Amino acid sequence: MSQFAQFDSSQTRPTKLGREFDFTIRSAEAADVETLAGIAAEREGQPVAIWHASFEKYFDRSLDRATHQLLVAVRAGITLGYAKSQYFAPVTGAPENVAPAGWYLTGVIVRPEHRRLGIGLGLTTARLDRIARTHTESFYFCNAKNAVSIALHERLGFAEHTRDFWFPKVHFEGGSGILFRKAMKVQTT
Repeated sequence: MSQFAQFDSSQTRPTKLGREFDFTIRSAEAADVETLAGIAAEREGQPVAIWHASFEKYFDRSLDRATHQLLVAVRAGITLGYAKSQYFAPVTGAPENVAPAGWYLTGVIVRPEHRRLGIGLGLTTARLDRIARTHTESFYFCNAKNAVSIALHERLGFAEHTRDFWFPKVHFEGGSGILFRKAMKVQTT
């Protein structure tokens, strides 16, 4: 089964409900770690234990918000999805085609039963708003086959930057990767 959501180019806005779907986006809390690990495990078809330590570590890094963000979308006490972003700085000795330094949107996962309700868009916009407080650009990369992600990010102003890049520990199964860039104005609020 594909990890990518089925793409329908006619779906440019939430389609499952005829009215606004209300949810809240907030920074993750320690109590969210188990639920987030469960969402990731379900998506990957793996035991929750494999993901629990990973989310604990990411949550700990997100506490100061200087290099990591971990956001959750919730409605009536139910976690609908999550999104991560991190600041990346190339290390000495990295390949010449290393991705540029900056903030990267590194994943948004929405539970299958809550897709097409604007949650992915909301989580992505919230991350960009936080990044724009201090930076004038952001990046994201994905598999060239992930049409849903590409359409979502293009809608938000991301444009293809390159297909020739290296990012640590990132591999694109069954396809090539694309690095996208978005120019932003620093928000002074």
